[in-house]
Amino acid sequence: MGLMVRANFIILIAVSSLTFKAAAETEKEISSSNHKLSGTLVYSEATKRPTAIIVPRSGKTDRNGDEGREVRGKIYKQLADQLSILGINTLRIEKRDLKAPPRTQETTTPPVTIDDYEADLHTWIETALPYSSDECVWLIGHGEGGLISLIAAQNNTQTCGLILISTAGRNLSSIMITRLKTIKDNMRIMPQISHTVRKLKAARPIPNEKMIPPLRRFFGEHLQPYLISSFANTASDLIKKISIPTLIIHGENDTKTPLSEAELLLRSNPQAKLVVIKKGNHILKAMEDKEQMTVMKAYMNSFHMIDPKYGEEIASFMKEKS
Repeated sequence: MGLMVRANFIILIAVSSLTFKAAAETEKEISSSNHKLSGTLVYSEATKRPTAIIVPRSGKTDRNGDEGREVRGKIYKQLADQLSILGINTLRIEKRDLKAPPRTQETTTPPVTIDDYEADLHTWIETALPYSSDECVWLIGHGEGGLISLIAAQNNTQTCGLILISTAGRNLSSIMITRLKTIKDNMRIMPQISHTVRKLKAARPIPNEKMIPPLRRFFGEHLQPYLISSFANTASDLIKKISIPTLIIHGENDTKTPLSEAELLLRSNPQAKLVVIKKGNHILKAMEDKEQMTVMKAYMNSFHMIDPKYGEEIASFMKEKS
């Protein structure tokens, strides 16, 4: 174990120990549209405190922020530990599985949509409210979680404010086109990809049999309700309607969602505050550069701790605005 890894490991143990003494941790469960979802609440038993819900990014991200072998380190748990020490309660939540199998005669479970994620978040807000020192809770949305938080906060008096971490300002349709163009094998099918995206953005589903096989991975029938509902929402449009305190926090070394996305959000709502974390990446860890190998190591190294500046900036903003 290297010197830096050892130091990070010792810090993690120290932080976890302090958190255990300072706060309690309990499991919470909700039932939303016949779905049971679980979450972990970290809170003070002695007094009510500002309370935030950590809304996860896209993919199979669990409540702790891990995603199989791709992302390790329990980044949301680390953030919750940081915030607890700084006087903030957190509820980190599970979300419905987007990539559930398509409906068959044996199952009647409908595909997941952005509307479902929003409905679940409203239920989580009700769950967190009794622990808040205010008559509202904060939403900390990471990546796609920022979009869902923006949707849920529209005309919602139970939302104190928004923290948008690594959230894209552009529509998902544009982001998908940009990312798929970077894959060499996709170049020959880009016309079909663009056509498919245009149809789905117009809310026109496409049967699998009318798509070439490579497209089904990204645009298959069971994903289309989610894609259509997501394409109908753009963060840079939604943030224009937000009047509650909003912090946009972004890492300068984020290779998945570039800093230009955060700048677009700020231009759309100049009343928001933008904080750029030096060397920060998409998953809240500091990286020295943007080389692919550096990125992969940061994502997969469970001993690579998140940058404490994220917790410090979030707690400071929440306390200032509470």
